[in-house]
Amino acid sequence: MLEIHHQIRAFCEYSRVFKGNTERSVKTFEFELRSFANATGISDAAEITLPLFEGYILQRKLERGWSAKTIRNRIVAMRVFLDWCVKQGFCDSNPARDIDLPRLPKRLPRHLSKDDALKLLDWAEHFRYLHEFERSRAVAIIALFIFTGLRLNELNNLKTSDIQLSERRVFVRSGKGNKDRFIPMNGYLIEKLQRYLRERDRQKRHCPHLFVSLRHDTQISDKTIPRLVAKLRKASGVHFTPHMLRHTFATLMLEGGADIFAISKMMGHSDIKTTTIYLSATTAHLRAEVEKHPLAVSTT
Repeated sequence: MLEIHHQIRAFCEYSRVFKGNTERSVKTFEFELRSFANATGISDAAEITLPLFEGYILQRKLERGWSAKTIRNRIVAMRVFLDWCVKQGFCDSNPARDIDLPRLPKRLPRHLSKDDALKLLDWAEHFRYLHEFERSRAVAIIALFIFTGLRLNELNNLKTSDIQLSERRVFVRSGKGNKDRFIPMNGYLIEKLQRYLRERDRQKRHCPHLFVSLRHDTQISDKTIPRLVAKLRKASGVHFTPHMLRHTFATLMLEGGADIFAISKMMGHSDIKTTTIYLSATTAHLRAEVEKHPLAVSTT
């Protein structure tokens, strides 16, 4: 194995053990760094130069249409890796620090309207399933997305012990950034989860993961939710993805009058600035405020 791959592996172990990066982040680092090494044919981190890295980014942009976000992620990964290499004495400098990060386009988060969210919940309930267990599981999954704003991997990794019905909350362990958080549950969601848990017990499932396979007492596969989304999207005519449902949660909560700081906590954002983008996604929460304009008051 070339020295560069030993260096990448050592860096990933360092990130996992000493930096506390999640397994997902470590795998992303490893994939991006190995892809660069394989594409450029370098054998050592000391061979990485500014022209080489810039040329790699430009080539990928032209051949694969890399977005600004993808380019930004690749530059950040290389910066962190080469910072570590400099400390280890594998190279003298970090050329990735001399590349500016591209600006990200400020697109509004795509979300469902209140009517489409209700329509989706209705379709999840009345879709033709083969088993009642499958129905209750599908409804619980869609309801969790819409009423908690969970990320896909967070929902996949939920344990039954994380559904704390008596406290009316969901415990999200090791979310993005390896942070834990609690999300309160409303009555509708509690009802759907209770129904699913009853069906789960009838099927004699004892797997610690909340969502289990239809045929086996094991965690659902990574393909289960994408298949469910594809079926409901086709049947209902509502275009959505799990991440759009996360945006839907935040936007509808804001429209309903929820505090932006509370939404930020429930979403698991480390910076309130990340949450404020939802202020631009809807004007419904501003309508009542507009009526407070002194001239509007005096003319009514």
